Amino acid sequence: MRGLGWVFVLVLGGVVANKHKGPHYKVHCTKDNLRVDVVKHEDVSDIYLQHLKDYPDPACKPEVVHNRATFNLKLNNIYECMVTKVLNKNTGRTVYYHRVVMEYKDTTPKQAFLVKCDMGLTPTNASSYDSEVSEISLVKRQADFPVNFIEDSDIEITSEVTGTAPIPVLNVGVRQDGTLIDDELNVKPGTPLNMEVYLDSESSEVYGLMVTGMEVTDTREQTEPILVNGCSVDPYLFENFVTNDGDYLKAKFRAFKFPESSFVLFKGTVNVCLDTCSPVQCSNGQRGFGKKAEISDRCS
Repeated sequence: MRGLGWVFVLVLGGVVANKHKGPHYKVHCTKDNLRVDVVKHEDVSDIYLQHLKDYPDPACKPEVVHNRATFNLKLNNIYECMVTKVLNKNTGRTVYYHRVVMEYKDTTPKQAFLVKCDMGLTPTNASSYDSEVSEISLVKRQADFPVNFIEDSDIEITSEVTGTAPIPVLNVGVRQDGTLIDDELNVKPGTPLNMEVYLDSESSEVYGLMVTGMEVTDTREQTEPILVNGCSVDPYLFENFVTNDGDYLKAKFRAFKFPESSFVLFKGTVNVCLDTCSPVQCSNGQRGFGKKAEISDRCS
C-alpha cells in the first residue's frame, strides 16, 4: 500500500502537441529540496507551477535569470507549494513530484510536464542527484532466423523473473458544469462543483484509490476538516467520494471561502491499494470511498 499526500488550490471571487520545441529542463534533488531549471525560450510568455499561476507566495514563483527559470521547492514542507508526496509504506521509498506549465506568446496551447524526485534513485553515498529530460525513441528489431529453424518444444526455466509495479501518479482536478476549472477561472461561494482524484493511465491498471483524509485551509491560520477516516464531516458541504472503477474518484461539493482570503487550499491523504481499496462504512449509512460501488451505494 502506498500513501499519497496531495494539495489543490481553488481560487474564489495537459500535455498537448504543438509546433514549439518540447521543454528543456533539469531536476536537481536533495532530501530537502526539489530544484527545477527550465530553459525559457523567446516564444514562452509565462512559466509557473500547475494551479498556482496567480498564487501569491513568492516561494512558489520561479526565479528568472536571462533565459533560465528556476523553481526551488521545499520537500520538508510539501504544502507550501503543493508538492505531491508518494510514500511506499512497505519499502519506505518516497517520490515527490509537481507539474510545471509553460504558456506561449502565440495561440499555441499551454504545455504541462511532470518533474519529480525519486528518493529511491539517490546514490548511496550522495545526498543529491540530477535527473535530466531526454528524448526516447523506440526501434523495432526483428531477429533473422534460418528457414529451417525449429523452436524447442520443451524449455526449462531455471531463473526467476521479478516484476515491479509502476509508481502511481496522482491527478486532482475540479469541474464546474463538466468543465475543468483552470488557473484563470474564479468561482463564487455556493457554486456546485465536482472534485476528481484519479491515477495516470499506467498505474490505474494496477491500483485503486481511497481518500482517507482531507482538510481545507485559507493558507494562513484557519483550518477545517473535510474528510475524517474516509467519511465526510459535512455531506451537505462536501459529499463522500464515489467511484465506478476504483481508480477514478469524484465528490460533489459547494464552493466556499474564508473571510480573510480568496484562496482555499485542500490538503488530502490518499491510500493506494493493489487492485481496489476496501470501502469505509460511514455513520450516516453511506460508504466512504473504497472499491467499486453499485448505484444503490452511491451518495446522492
